[in-house]
This record gives sequence, C-alpha cells and structure tokens, in this order.
Amino acid sequence: MGKQTGAQLIVECLREQGVEYIFGVPGAKIDAVFDSLLDYDSPRLILCRHEQNAAFMAACIGRLTGTPGVVVVTSGPGVSNLATGMSTATTEGDPMVAFGGAVPRAMKLKQTHQSMDNVGFAAPLTKSSVEIAIPETIPEVISNAFRTAASPRQGAVFISVPQDVQSEHVDASALGRHVGSLGRAPEPIVAEAAKRLSEAHNPVLFLGLGASKPDNVEAVHRLLEKFALATIETFEAAGTLSRELAKYFAGRVGLFRNQPGDELLQTADLVLTVGFGPVEYDPEVWNAEEALRIIHVDETPLAVGHKYRPELELLGDIAATLDALTERLEPRFEVTNASQLRRFKQEIDVQPPDSDDASSATIHPLHFIRELQSVVDDETTVISDVGS
Repeated sequence: MGKQTGAQLIVECLREQGVEYIFGVPGAKIDAVFDSLLDYDSPRLILCRHEQNAAFMAACIGRLTGTPGVVVVTSGPGVSNLATGMSTATTEGDPMVAFGGAVPRAMKLKQTHQSMDNVGFAAPLTKSSVEIAIPETIPEVISNAFRTAASPRQGAVFISVPQDVQSEHVDASALGRHVGSLGRAPEPIVAEAAKRLSEAHNPVLFLGLGASKPDNVEAVHRLLEKFALATIETFEAAGTLSRELAKYFAGRVGLFRNQPGDELLQTADLVLTVGFGPVEYDPEVWNAEEALRIIHVDETPLAVGHKYRPELELLGDIAATLDALTERLEPRFEVTNASQLRRFKQEIDVQPPDSDDASSATIHPLHFIRELQSVVDDETTVISDVGS
C-alpha cells in the first residue's frame, strides 16, 4: 500500500488476521490506533468501560471462534488493568492478543507520565510478551503473536506499542494468517488405547476444556455414538454432550469431590481424559490415592506428578485422535457400569420442592434451573460463573 503510519499498518495487519471485533478503552498513548479504525468498516470497535472487561470479552471471542480476540488499551493503568483478563485467558486456554500503548521510545527509561515496563509486567501473565521497537517489524510481530496465541495450548499474547511507533511512516505490508495444524496421535499408541478401553470393566470418559471446542465436540459425539462410556465433565467442558447423549452423563465434577460423578470416578478402572487441564480440577483432589489408571488425550503433554501420571498419552489434534480411536473400537451401545450410572442419574434428577408460592421469600436453586430449562432451547448460550 506504500507508506502509511504504524497505527494504520497495525489495523491492516488485524484485518489480514481475520479480526472482526476489537474491544478496548482509548487513551493518548494508543489513540492513533483508535483513530485509524475510523478509516475502515472493519474490525468493529466495541468501546468498553474497563480494560479488564475488554480483555474478558476478547478472550470469549477467542474461545468461541478460534481466532484470537483482540483488546487495545492505553498505557499505564490501561495496561495494568489487563492483568486479570490476560492471566485468565492464558490459564483457561483462550486465544487473545492484547495491545497496550507505551510512552515514546526516547522516554522509556525516564520517569515520565505512565512510563512502565509493559513487557516485563505482562510476561508472567501471557504466553509471550513483546514490544514493537521498530515500525518495519509490525507485520512480523503481529503475525507471530496470532500464531502463538492460537497454537496449543492457546492463551494470551501481549504487544507493547510505543506512541511514536504508531505515528511513524513505514513501508511494509501486512501478513496473512499462518497457523499450523497438528496431526493425530501415533497409530501404535491409539491402538493400545483402544485395546485397554475395550478390556476395561468400568471405564470413565473425563472431559475437560479442550473437549468443548467445536471440532472436538463432534468427535466426542462420534466416539460415544459407537462406544458407550459413562461420562463426566469439568465445569469448563459444560455443553460438550448433546441432549441425545445425556443418557451417558454422570454430571460435572470440581472443587470438593462430592458429586455423583466423583463417586463414579473412584470406581473406574480406567479414565480417558480428553482436553483436560489440572487447573480445571486438581488431580490432588480427584486422584488423591494415586490409584486411577489414566489415558491422556490432548494437544499438549501435561507436567506429570504423583497424582497425574497417564499410562498412555495420545498427543495431537484431539478430534483426529478421537476419530482414530473410534475407528479401532468395536461397537458398544451400553455402558459397562450401567446400574451405577442409573443410580447416579437418579440423584442428579432430583425434583425441586414446590416454589410457586408467591409469598415465599426464597426460591430453591433446582426450581430456578427447571424454570430456566423451560425457556431456553438448544441454540441458547448460557454463561455461568462458578465458585463455591
């Protein structure tokens, strides 16, 4: 396009990366980027009230679409307010790229207004934290940031943008998306996993966050449609099972090891974890006795410990790996632990007490859930914060 400002080139690069929305809060050290957005009909700017919320929104877009969400903020408190959002995105595997304004390069080491070490601040909260020191490197920095954010395990990347980098003219062109893809796990390991699953008397499918991505959801469905398994989920895997497969669902687990699914887990002779991360539910809680045999299916290996030592690791693209595993399994349309699963489902399907009395000052949680179920359909997205 010939010479343009660094800020204009940043917007061009975001367009080439397929970014549809930018969330942020403007300020002097980043206003050139916000001004450049006026020259285009996309990405669409969503003006937020606080940088933390902007980061949460960007991370949500990343989770839902697979394309890293983008948040743009000013220097100083604009950057520091990103802390919780960036840390959450990295912890929970949500691809996000955060841009933070910075003082001009010549002022970087001086005690000037809102001067701080952006890169050092963001480093422990992100997969990568860098600064654009030379305007000509804008395309490479942004392209690699998106690659890093979207590569397993996904997370946040931070880019510090000095104010003068945004205003300088530069002769460089934007780069498109360059995201690699994984293959399935090696065939011998898949074959061995299928053999052990077939021989197990009480196998349990344990779904984590990684299982809830669209392609992986479909692969999980194909597995269960051919090979019935009693299934539990972490809170992060909510929504993975379809209504038709709910007959295999023993509930969600997390925090206190006091759910029906936890009891099912303790009686398992083999646990197939899919897309599971320890941050979702500490193995120190659910495998405290170190007795469970585990097969780990994920895009990346986990740090092993006394409480999480998989006897097999099927590493690679989750959907492709699950499909390869499904191909090797003989059809089974009834779970081997059916009586136990039925008992657990009876515990889950408790009818709430009658709360229709308008004079009542309280409402039973289960009654609220029943009412909610009556007004939502399969296309509804439900957002639920969790805690104790």
